[in-house]
Amino acid sequence: MQPRDVVLDSNVIARLALADDGQRAAARARLGVQRRRGARFVLTDTVVAELSATYRSQGKFERLLDTAQDTCEGILPVSANELFQLELTDSDPYTYVTTQALLPRSTFDAVRSATGDPEVIAFFEKGAFGNEGMKHLLDVLDPVAKKLRPMLPKTFREFAEERKLNAFKMLLDAAVERGHISAADRDLSPLWDRAIGWRFSTLVYTANEYRRVMGTHTKGPGCLSDLRICFEAAYSHELWTSDREFAACGQMANELCCTPKVTYWDPRA
Repeated sequence: MQPRDVVLDSNVIARLALADDGQRAAARARLGVQRRRGARFVLTDTVVAELSATYRSQGKFERLLDTAQDTCEGILPVSANELFQLELTDSDPYTYVTTQALLPRSTFDAVRSATGDPEVIAFFEKGAFGNEGMKHLLDVLDPVAKKLRPMLPKTFREFAEERKLNAFKMLLDAAVERGHISAADRDLSPLWDRAIGWRFSTLVYTANEYRRVMGTHTKGPGCLSDLRICFEAAYSHELWTSDREFAACGQMANELCCTPKVTYWDPRA
């Protein structure tokens, strides 16, 4: 049976690590049921980086990595940084991404040793992958989003169909500005059909934008800091998160993009 890749985000790992013995046993039993049904639980490069950001508390850091290593079968090998450009230049990124072997669980041993590196420490002291690193997107995109309120369609699906290519272009421009991709004139419609990571991430961003404009979002920047995970998880079957805002935006994106199916999952429930 072909495995069904299920990405767990750092919130799931953190809640599982902090669960009491009874909650942890119940959660592992539920994961076991899913494994018997073909699920293969994996992390992404960004999720591992988020877990590593807790290096200042060595005890918590070790507990998180132990939990991740015990829970997951491996790490997806293609990072968001690679996908950003790959999807724009490769005629068949799907085949490339889905034929790469998982990074083994032993990768976590390298993560443990790397956190003492001065460059890694400096990176996290500058904010690493936190929301502040994405705040510039709000500065650029929020004024545009607010102008849309008077003409906002009744449903998210209508809003997304009208907005998706403009949002796609704005995210591309932001990626060029930050040096993630090269500047170029691009025909967006064929890219939209081919670039799975860009498409899913744009739809999640568009849902984030819609919720901010409607005033239904539940936290400041919404799920902007999760867009890198969206890229990396886009070729998987499912994405589980314990972040309600991320789950809400992901489930709205699923109205137009059925995979990865986004699920809110609390290991302690």
